[in-house]
Amino acid sequence: MVVPKTVVKILILIRKCLFLGFLATVVVTWFMRERLDTVDEIHPDAFRQPEQTPPATAVKPFRFTRNDYQYEVTPLYEYTISGLVVRRMDYSWFSIDRSEKIFPLDLCLIWGSNLRYKVHQAKTIRFSQDCRFCWVEWREKLPFSLTEVSNNHLLLSQPDVERTLNRVMIGDQVKLHGKLIKVNARLIGKGGRYDSEAVTWTSSTTRTDTGPGACEVIYVEDAVVLRTANELSRILFRVSCWGMVALALWAFADLFRRF
Repeated sequence: MVVPKTVVKILILIRKCLFLGFLATVVVTWFMRERLDTVDEIHPDAFRQPEQTPPATAVKPFRFTRNDYQYEVTPLYEYTISGLVVRRMDYSWFSIDRSEKIFPLDLCLIWGSNLRYKVHQAKTIRFSQDCRFCWVEWREKLPFSLTEVSNNHLLLSQPDVERTLNRVMIGDQVKLHGKLIKVNARLIGKGGRYDSEAVTWTSSTTRTDTGPGACEVIYVEDAVVLRTANELSRILFRVSCWGMVALALWAFADLFRRF
């Protein structure tokens, strides 16, 4: 079957227009899909303070081996926290020290009065995250509570928990349940240049501390997304990405047909 050249030209033009449209949508929605200022409806659980209680029964440390390290995990407290995700950082691909890889994800959360006053919608507030820290800065009078924000290093217990948290993005509201823990790691294999012989991670057990050691280290046993933000932007982003892939495959198929 021979397709007229005029039809071919029209199809190529349509393909180019669609590709440019998808590309523009991807660029725009990339920035819109994690906006905090659009988060207006807050789940009731996110107003609550974290719940920290001693384990109901004596909990023994548990051990496992991964990445040439032997880990001993000691539960300290039962812990439940709900809040708004203001930053997330995936360390699974670029942790310098291999012992850190058991904490693939850090979530920086705010809750309580910070959400009641909607400080995340302030024009000058900025959240940033790097090197296992979460920072917040603002340049206006703002009732920001430093006791209602935390950076959380997450040790994920099950694949379903990992799948849930891998889908979480900035702007979502989540509820995490598990245990605050202390982790001792000892190198048992051949270490790299930046691998420590031994390292200890101890969770903060108060919300009033700041600086190094103030992060919560959580063994996450359950994770729930309370509310998802910017859903339309995220849908358009995914559709546009797949649309660009489909158009690229269409173009390659046309190219091979010419040979």
